Amino acid sequence: NYLKKKSNDKIKTTKPFFLYVGSRKRYKNFSLLVNAYKKLKKINENYNIVCFGGGNFLKEEILNFKDKNIDIKKLIYLEGDDELLSKLYNSAEAYICTSKYEGFGLPVLEAMSHGCPVICSNSSSLPEVYGNAALSFNPNSEENLEECINNFLNNTSLKDKMIESGYQRVKNFSWKKCAEETSKIYKSLI
Repeated sequence: NYLKKKSNDKIKTTKPFFLYVGSRKRYKNFSLLVNAYKKLKKINENYNIVCFGGGNFLKEEILNFKDKNIDIKKLIYLEGDDELLSKLYNSAEAYICTSKYEGFGLPVLEAMSHGCPVICSNSSSLPEVYGNAALSFNPNSEENLEECINNFLNNTSLKDKMIESGYQRVKNFSWKKCAEETSKIYKSLI
């Protein structure tokens, strides 16, 4: 087993990993990450991808991994509770969101609140969520995602900057602030 709990809320792995959270179907665009992973020799050899939630890998996905000559042991599926997800955010090199559409993008905020750098598509509402705290890419461009991952891995000071920007960005989103804004709207309608 690649992942084992440690006492410091991190997960011990045989290799560092990038985290993907949620469904891998249709507009979630997971195949973009798989294609970029295959092309980027540096990450393919040195990093795993951990997929949390979204169900076990389907037979079609496994066949796709095999067609691309990707070692299935490097693509790890996990499911669990919020505690495990928290440990994954704390341990990941970065959270990668390839989605072509999101209503909001809560995992982006979750990642940033755990100090996990975010590499995220620039589609739908996602830029409004991550602001300037993430590396962004066109969800229709493998090359653009590859550039973001390479930039992230080759710029050691960038990771620290992204973590700090993420912590600052999360401050803009809270249940208290949501309640206050909702209250203002209701009061303006009365």
